[in-house]
Formats: sequence, structure tokens, C-alpha cells
Amino acid sequence: NPIQSFDLPMNLMDWFPQQRMKTKREEICNLILTLQGLQSKDKKGNKDLSTTQHATQEKPEPGISSGSD
Repeated sequence: NPIQSFDLPMNLMDWFPQQRMKTKREEICNLILTLQGLQSKDKKGNKDLSTTQHATQEKPEPGISSGSD
């Protein structure tokens, strides 16, 4: 059935059964929470990596040339 109107809120009753809409909303919610968790871990990992790189730049390992010799 083609969409008769794109005005919000759209009537989805003809598209999906109500229980299916509920499960889809739950799936979307879980997906968003999962992505949010992954992104916060990535940001935390990047902060840890940048502090590690900064500390490494201050104290190079013995025998490694910094290129300014």
C-alpha cells in the first residue's frame, strides 16, 4: 500500500502488527545503547592511548633515536 500522507505522526497500524512495532522499538533501543557503550569505550581507549603516547614521547626507550641526533 503506498503512503497516502507523510504528515507526522504517521499511522503505521496498516504496516506492522502492534506487537511487531513494540519489538522493533525495543531492538532499536538496545542497538542505540550498544552503540553508545562502544563509542564511550572507544573514546576512553583513545584517551588512554593519547596519554600513553604522550608519556612515551617524553621518555624514549634507550637505543631508540629520536631523529634529532
